[in-house]
Amino acid sequence: MGKTAVIAETGAGQHGVATATAAALFGLRCKVFMGAVDVDRQALNVFRMRLLGAEVVAGAVGQRHPEGRHQRSPAGLVATVEDTHYCIGSVVGPHPYPWMVREFQRVVGDEARAQCRAILGGADPDYVVACVGGGSNAMGTFAGFLDTPARLVGVEAGGDGLESGRHGASIARGVPGVLHGARSYLPSRTSTARSSRPTSISAGLDYPGTGPEHAALAASGRATYAHATDTTAIEGFKLLAVTEGIVPALEPAHAIGWLAAEAGRGGTGRGHRPRDRCRGGRQGRPPGGRAARRAPRMNLEAHLRAPAGGRPEAPRALRHRWAGLGLARRGRAVADAGADAIEIGIPFSDR
Repeated sequence: MGKTAVIAETGAGQHGVATATAAALFGLRCKVFMGAVDVDRQALNVFRMRLLGAEVVAGAVGQRHPEGRHQRSPAGLVATVEDTHYCIGSVVGPHPYPWMVREFQRVVGDEARAQCRAILGGADPDYVVACVGGGSNAMGTFAGFLDTPARLVGVEAGGDGLESGRHGASIARGVPGVLHGARSYLPSRTSTARSSRPTSISAGLDYPGTGPEHAALAASGRATYAHATDTTAIEGFKLLAVTEGIVPALEPAHAIGWLAAEAGRGGTGRGHRPRDRCRGGRQGRPPGGRAARRAPRMNLEAHLRAPAGGRPEAPRALRHRWAGLGLARRGRAVADAGADAIEIGIPFSDR
């Protein structure tokens, strides 16, 4: 293409780190746009990007929140289009970006489908659940199951609750509109909210909209979109940590929390095959940074303390390990034992 520079936007920082890494490898100039709030709460990833030689541009006054990064990236491209390529990080924006990112991400869905069939004796899961902000993690996962009977469920950021107006549930409470070159669902104001700005404890789920293909799946009924509040996400975060020793990102913790709550209520149906739940998000971000900037509204350390009786009781689905068994035999044993869910995931995020 003859381009000598790349620009990108990022919320949680992982897409910025990946872009900066590739730019360093190929000798390209790199500029990464972030909302000022994200620069603050993702300081470690900002350090990584700058260490790799990238210029990190924080949103100015009026662009401190996450949407600022998305608005400034296209503006930066327009000003330098002759020598700069835009590396978008989600299934948002104008064609061909949503299609390109989905196709790159569908390696997750295709692999998850193959693993599920190996585990379930050739069958597909009844439910496929993934978190949704812009939607690349979910869209890549859903792509592997669109032609199966599996029910697709995207879990949006419920923030402080839908009635509060402080959430990121664009499909659940949004209205049709055009943002950053694509028609989708956008956050709407409520009678109690002064702003329609998306709100979430996770940096990767507060995009002010969602990918256009998610909007199409919701409109057609092929996928359904639920939500998990910050509190539910923290419960999911805690559940996976204490039962599996896996410290997830807060984005997929929304899907974990929702799935655990629904399984506990029987909302996903008893007697079904286990659900596949795709886990995106980098493990290992410093936990203090997750909620420190949200205090005193959300105290993560307090949420992670075990109850007086010791470790929280874990659903049987989330702790089955048999040494010496291969993936397929181990998975069939889990399914035969009546597992509520089988987790298939990757340890990093494109966001």
